[in-house]
Amino acid sequence: GVVIEAMACGILCMVTNYGAPGDLAANGRGVRIDLADRDTLATTYRAAMERAVAAPPEEISAMTAAALAYATDLYDWDKKAAYTVRIYEALMMRAPLGGFTDYL
Repeated sequence: GVVIEAMACGILCMVTNYGAPGDLAANGRGVRIDLADRDTLATTYRAAMERAVAAPPEEISAMTAAALAYATDLYDWDKKAAYTVRIYEALMMRAPLGGFTDYL
């Protein structure tokens, strides 16, 4: 989706920490904002953007480099297709799906 595309473009991702976007931005690959009501989200996003603008460029570069590597290493079409095949094979064999984590 859009988060992976932004990561692959080297853009700093700020996401609400809920579902896939939160998982994708984990481990220093982006900025995660805790899920909250609209006013709190707006305030928290604003503060995160202000911190990003004021942060040392090396800090942001490290985050975007980690995101870029994650997106390009794990989300090219061949790897996504192979991963999907593995999931379908496990489903057909009624095998546990616990090994399918972190969206690749």
